[in-house]
Amino acid sequence: MLRAASAPGRFVAEPDAATPAVGVVLGTSEQRNATCGDVVDLRVLAVDPAHPAVDAGAAVDPAERVAVRWHGRGCTVSQASASMLAELVEGRTAAEASALVVELRALIRSHELRPGAEDRLGDAFALADSGRYPLRGTCALLAWHALEEALGG
Repeated sequence: MLRAASAPGRFVAEPDAATPAVGVVLGTSEQRNATCGDVVDLRVLAVDPAHPAVDAGAAVDPAERVAVRWHGRGCTVSQASASMLAELVEGRTAAEASALVVELRALIRSHELRPGAEDRLGDAFALADSGRYPLRGTCALLAWHALEEALGG
């Protein structure tokens, strides 16, 4: 977790700097944790650079391959979680990314361990114990809520 927070993957210095790096922005979301002040500003991008422009607010096609770029500030847990999320969903379909959100949320909130979860979640599986501490669980899920909203969920 410390590695992901200190050298965050897919992080951009400014939120709008993410747009030309991969492709068309398919969705955006900014999430704030009112309790501790953590902020995650996330962009979901089409992996295909030739993707046509989309209407703002439209749900992302579940078969669309996506990438995530993000900007944020906050505690180690929220920043590491955003980094892990961005690395994990790179090149997956929007449907696969949405399924990962559901799986991690179940793991953190209810400690629901599904067979194969560690393999599917990769490094993000390390966030599982954050659910034992309600405020940490909220920090761990901040970027995942942003992804869900940006995908139109």
